[in-house]
Amino acid sequence: MKPLAYGYLRLDVAGERIWECERRIQQFADRYGYDLGMVFHERTYGCAALDALIAEVRRAQCRNVVVPDLGHLKRQTAVRQVIEARLWCEAGVGVLVAEGAMDSNREPVGVIR
Repeated sequence: MKPLAYGYLRLDVAGERIWECERRIQQFADRYGYDLGMVFHERTYGCAALDALIAEVRRAQCRNVVVPDLGHLKRQTAVRQVIEARLWCEAGVGVLVAEGAMDSNREPVGVIR
């Protein structure tokens, strides 16, 4: 059975490229052997999708979240670290970054199986 992963993307970062971002997440999941569940879309303001994602990964006992690139966590490093820490502390989730991993033959950083 493949490990479960969920996707997360920010609509303000994706812009008109939502489909491309979802495709990157799906390709990453396919390549690294994950069963991709839902992809959560965060609006420009707030954190409703992040809250829903945390609730879902806890319910499903999932340990992996895939983002298209680090910009989808937040552009500022401190805010990005807070989001990653929240995912880890509240749900035990590792964040996997699709960008760059598709061009590499090595295991992606942050994998929790």
